[in-house]
Amino acid sequence: MNAAELEARTIAALERLSAAPPPPQAPAAPPPPGYRLTCPGCGRTDTVPTDPKDSVFTCDDCGTRVSYGVGMPTLINQPHPKDRRFLETIIRTAKGEIKLAFDREYAAAFALDILSVTDVDAWKRATAK
Repeated sequence: MNAAELEARTIAALERLSAAPPPPQAPAAPPPPGYRLTCPGCGRTDTVPTDPKDSVFTCDDCGTRVSYGVGMPTLINQPHPKDRRFLETIIRTAKGEIKLAFDREYAAAFALDILSVTDVDAWKRATAK
């Protein structure tokens, strides 16, 4: 092969390369792993590692709890500000708050009723005579 043939082949090869489609681009980076969850209390949106319908999360900003995809109200139990014979329960949601007053005996019965549904063994210990 002489120099003229080599030059012709080189030019032909370069023309083929310039006419070829560009090499494929690397795929775009996948979205970060996890799920998007918006707090029903303050509206903050963040990525969480598991499906919100299968887990329980608490907002870092406002403390609202999201259990299995459902926003939970914030419950505050405290002595009644005007009459300490009563207990005041405040239920706060994104839509507002409700204040309830219970006499202490009724509040204790209510607490035992909740315990009987959520932790039967603890309820049995609390009610054993």
